[in-house]
Amino acid sequence: MINEKSEHIYSQSMRPEMYDFLPSEYSKVLEVGCNVGNFSQLLNKPYEYWGVEPLKEAAEIAKTKMDKVLVLDRYLCGEKGPILGVVLNVG
Repeated sequence: MINEKSEHIYSQSMRPEMYDFLPSEYSKVLEVGCNVGNFSQLLNKPYEYWGVEPLKEAAEIAKTKMDKVLVLDRYLCGEKGPILGVVLNVG
């Protein structure tokens, strides 16, 4: 069962296990459900990094780490926001 503490730990994680899903070369990344943008800190290559996040407070923090962050309307994804994040290589 997910509780408030486990949600906080998950949301603050850098999610290093996701790094292996990226190709060896990329120039653009879109992360859906970027939370505070911690995953972007794992990447050390020059790239364009965009995020989508339903939580305005988290998105504001992510904006300091990413090129562009779009705030998704929470009514489109439910009261608690989306359940899973996705990282896409778009270029």
